[in-house]
Amino acid sequence: MDDVMNRIAKELSDAIAAAVAEDARLEACREKARAAGFELKISLEAVIGFVSRNQPGTLAQVAQVIGEHGGNIDNVHMDRPSQDFTQITIDLGVYDLKHLNAIIEQLRAKPVVSSAERFNG
Repeated sequence: MDDVMNRIAKELSDAIAAAVAEDARLEACREKARAAGFELKISLEAVIGFVSRNQPGTLAQVAQVIGEHGGNIDNVHMDRPSQDFTQITIDLGVYDLKHLNAIIEQLRAKPVVSSAERFNG
């Protein structure tokens, strides 16, 4: 059993490093773990930034989108460059790049969000 876990851990480590490049090894590693009777819950760190209208309930709408799509908010930073708009940066946990992109697309669909993008680094 330890040998199986060590091999899966090694493959998982390699897959996580490749996840941001949309490498299929992440899903392959999950499949191998499932075949061995394990369920892998992987959370990768991502940073997104967006500009939103400065109005009541905006942050709640953003948090709702992230929560409904299985993202986990780790940190929020807000700046107010003008009276009407707020610049928000959120550190969040996601499963992979596809998951992150889905969250960003849902944020962009909200009328209170003027723009949303992934930050690298």
